[in-house]
Amino acid sequence: MPHRRTASARYSRSGGAAPITVALGTGVSHDVDTHHLVGGGFAGVKCAQTLRKSRSSEVCDIVLFNRENHLVFHPLLPEVAGGSINADAVAVPLRQLLPAVRCRTETVTGIDLVSRTLRYESHDGGARQMGYDHVVIACGVTVDLGRVPGMIDHGFPLKTVGDAVVLRSHLMQLLEKAEVCENPERRRQYLSVVVVGGGHSGVETTGEINDLLRGSRRFFPAISADDISVTLVHRGRALLPEASPRLREVARLEMQAAGIEISLGRSVDMVTVDGVRLDDGRLLRCGTVVCTVGTSPAAVIDDLGVARDDGRIETDPDMRVSGVEGASTGTLLQCCHAVGERLEQVLTAYH
Repeated sequence: MPHRRTASARYSRSGGAAPITVALGTGVSHDVDTHHLVGGGFAGVKCAQTLRKSRSSEVCDIVLFNRENHLVFHPLLPEVAGGSINADAVAVPLRQLLPAVRCRTETVTGIDLVSRTLRYESHDGGARQMGYDHVVIACGVTVDLGRVPGMIDHGFPLKTVGDAVVLRSHLMQLLEKAEVCENPERRRQYLSVVVVGGGHSGVETTGEINDLLRGSRRFFPAISADDISVTLVHRGRALLPEASPRLREVARLEMQAAGIEISLGRSVDMVTVDGVRLDDGRLLRCGTVVCTVGTSPAAVIDDLGVARDDGRIETDPDMRVSGVEGASTGTLLQCCHAVGERLEQVLTAYH
């Protein structure tokens, strides 16, 4: 269904990716303009590349803040968790991508749009700040496991390369435990997995985990097919809400044919050491819970004092923050919500 235009959907009608153009303002009067980019995802990296291509380092100083020193291709994290590909296949060093950009891994703690000051926590824990002429906020969203009681303590997120590696290691450890477990009920709990969320990430993660567990049986002779259970829980009435009805049905049938159980129209009340408690009172006993839902705008956005729409910063059509007089600020990707123009949804990596 249509939605408000965001930077992740800025594509040309011909199907190619349109160049990212951010309204950066006039800055202060000196020889070198300083551009600070907060976030090293697709939008932040592309913006830095575009800026550097159009303006030399003699007149434009670009500083990119990102807590990790690499760009992560998030759509492939389920494949890392399932062992289909190695972790280094989805992470590219930012300094390699942006050789003419100053990359920093300190955590940005605040941005003052009036004084044009960016605050950050240095690696020694001290509070620091630096001025800028222009700032682009492209930090996207963060995982918020706290929305479901018990998810922080017992659930696995899948947002970073580290998350994927930890999840895969956990699943392999459970296979080892199940192989030598003499209690059939305990063995089945070891090999029962619940994935929460029926979007693209949830569906791909469920499929990869199912393939990993069932494909590993040939190395674990004590484990039978009946010992393995992979369940996808989704509160919506259909999987993949962004996809067409035909693709949703194809996905459902393929998953069921692979032995995956699908629970639609159900939400999670809490997660315990024994498993997942659904809103209908059922307890799905399992040894692993993976959460692919529950995201919130980055914390730095909360203190900006600007207009928000469902947590996202409201922007003008040119991606300048709405209602900020005299501030040279652009916002990109999932942390923004442009007001006015609407486009049909465009799926990730389709262009």
